[in-house]
Amino acid sequence: MIKTGLNYLEKEVAEIEKQMDKYKVPMPSRSPKSVKSYNANDSSLVNDQFIFEQIRDGCVAAVERA
Repeated sequence: MIKTGLNYLEKEVAEIEKQMDKYKVPMPSRSPKSVKSYNANDSSLVNDQFIFEQIRDGCVAAVERA
């Protein structure tokens, strides 16, 4: 079902791009076909500095509310 929908959308995109080219409408740049995603278990994303800043920010927010 998803593949069918994707094929339909790709045909629509091709038709719209053809019409834009015909009428000389500038096209925006295309989005990349894929993007880099991050692994949730990657320890380089959550380091000691990040944890410290989260705790500090939470403490500051708690003091400000008091």
